[in-house]
Formats: sequence, C-alpha cells, structure tokens
Amino acid sequence: MLGAIFERFEKQSPISVMVRGLMERVFAPETIDRIFEENASSQYTRELLFSSLVELMSLVVCGIHPSVNAA
Repeated sequence: MLGAIFERFEKQSPISVMVRGLMERVFAPETIDRIFEENASSQYTRELLFSSLVELMSLVVCGIHPSVNAA
C-alpha cells in the first residue's frame, strides 16, 4: 500500500525508510481487515476487502493518482 507513497523519499532520507517500516506494520492489510471485521455493524465483506479500499484511497489522498478511476 505504502510502497508508491514512500518510494519517492526512501533514497534521500533514511528516516523515511524507518517510518515506512512502521507504517507498513501499522497499516498491514490483515490488521485493517481485522479491525473492520471487529467493528462493522451492518457492513460486510463480499469480494472487495476493506484493506483494498484503504490502499486505493490512500494513493488518491497522497496525490500519487489524481482520482480513484486513475488509480
């Protein structure tokens, strides 16, 4: 998920590499899906995992892609 976001920075700043490792652990797809399953009241997972949606939206929010359709 975060590969495209931090790829720009990891060569120029070692701090970015450390933060990337931390964020990959915190925002791991398994963790996001588990939190969703524990807290979803009327929502459910059919084909699209919640972690996939989070990854897609993060690429748009961080400006890697201009829109959801472009991503």
